[in-house]
Amino acid sequence: MVLKNQEEVNSGNHNRRNIVFHFDIGELNGGEIIPYDSESQFEEVLDIWNTYFLHNNSNDWRRSVFHYVVFVHDQTPKGFAFSGDVAPYWGYNPGTDSFVLANTLVEKKSKLPFRTTAYIIASLIIHEIGHNFGIRFGEPFGCDNRMTNSPFKIGWYLWRNYRSIMNYRYTYSLLDYSDGSHGKRDYDDWGNIDLTYFEKPS
Repeated sequence: MVLKNQEEVNSGNHNRRNIVFHFDIGELNGGEIIPYDSESQFEEVLDIWNTYFLHNNSNDWRRSVFHYVVFVHDQTPKGFAFSGDVAPYWGYNPGTDSFVLANTLVEKKSKLPFRTTAYIIASLIIHEIGHNFGIRFGEPFGCDNRMTNSPFKIGWYLWRNYRSIMNYRYTYSLLDYSDGSHGKRDYDDWGNIDLTYFEKPS
């Protein structure tokens, strides 16, 4: 996945399905630098969302147009999707429009063999934006299942057919969602993507 400001992200898989990513890193009043914190708490992330994304204006047009990503130095967990204005804020419910990633996670995963920092960032963005598209924890069961992240865990084998970046088995090796064609326990991510899922429910 090549990240290009205000140009199509030609990742192949998204491009083939008429999904185009544009990244605002400053041209449209986005891409601001946030204050450094060695470890961010969730309340701080919500404050960043309101201050730097919506500029303290709950009716800001950006809310219904953009997804917002926050890069922090460190946090627990290292990455998650959230909504800044729809409770529960952290829970992948309709209205989930943002996600936060820890640089410590990027640095750690960038040490994987044959993986560049750009590839790791792309992997994390595609995974978390999947939650913004309505692919939720546990729905399907292979999504965000910690029993799938190691060959020493049973989920690694149970959910191997769910060939999706939403499956922790493939998060850093497959820049794609599943199309449901891989057999038992697979799931059609592409067929169930909801591009309106991030909108604030009326």
